[in-house]
Amino acid sequence: MKKKLVSGIMLSIGMILTGCSSEEASYPTKPIEIIVPFGAGGGADVSVRLLAKYAEEALGQRIIITNVTGGSGTIGITQLAHAKTDGYKIGYIGTTNTNDSLLFQGITYGIESFEPIFQYAADPHIIVASKDSGITNIDQLLEKVKSNPDAISIGIGGAWSSHDLLRISLEELMGSNFKRMVFQSGAEAINSVASGDCMVAVPFVSEALAQIEAG
Repeated sequence: MKKKLVSGIMLSIGMILTGCSSEEASYPTKPIEIIVPFGAGGGADVSVRLLAKYAEEALGQRIIITNVTGGSGTIGITQLAHAKTDGYKIGYIGTTNTNDSLLFQGITYGIESFEPIFQYAADPHIIVASKDSGITNIDQLLEKVKSNPDAISIGIGGAWSSHDLLRISLEELMGSNFKRMVFQSGAEAINSVASGDCMVAVPFVSEALAQIEAG
């Protein structure tokens, strides 16, 4: 794992340096900030912090993680889009965020606003349910939602995020709707499931793993 992550970050630095001047050849000469446009403890945050740990060793510079929440990631991504293009402020963007201009009004950035460095992770969603719900498989979930339309609460890590798009897909499949509860991150959503405030959630695997392993 460590070898692969270090190789990935070194590849990204090679791409960043392609357009640098000779004065910038020693990059990086100061700490690098990574904007994570979602809450601490969520899948994006966890994966970026893991990557940053090995990147610091490879680059010899401190990496600062800044969580900028709100707007389903659009607030943090807007900050990134308008940041100085010197390689010292970079950020995480999920695949769903490439559609932000179609989902939200007033978006001032597009795909052309960013220079991709590399894709470093694939983190699929998983459906989790509270122990008290009695739901242990997808068939039970579908039946419960069909029998109780608009009553079964589902935790969403950000409005119109990939979490939310999965909810929409499930509702189309069932022909019935959940009671939608929006949180700042998938981690908050799954904590709500664990506490019994929310019946189900659709977090990333990385967000749910600790709770699943804890039983």
